[in-house]
Amino acid sequence: GELVAVGLSGLAGAVLFLVPWLDRPARAGRSHWLVWVFGLLGVGYVVVMTVYALWIGRHP
Repeated sequence: GELVAVGLSGLAGAVLFLVPWLDRPARAGRSHWLVWVFGLLGVGYVVVMTVYALWIGRHP
């Protein structure tokens, strides 16, 4: 469980670091739809895991 979470967090960090090189159409004022999807999935993951952690903390 923890290993998967750490691995996914590391992968998300690496992808976030590489966005300027991966999203070349953004330089022309356009953004690739896949970058939006991964961004929304990343934000959703953070929100869901935060709510889950807070819920677990209140319901041991």
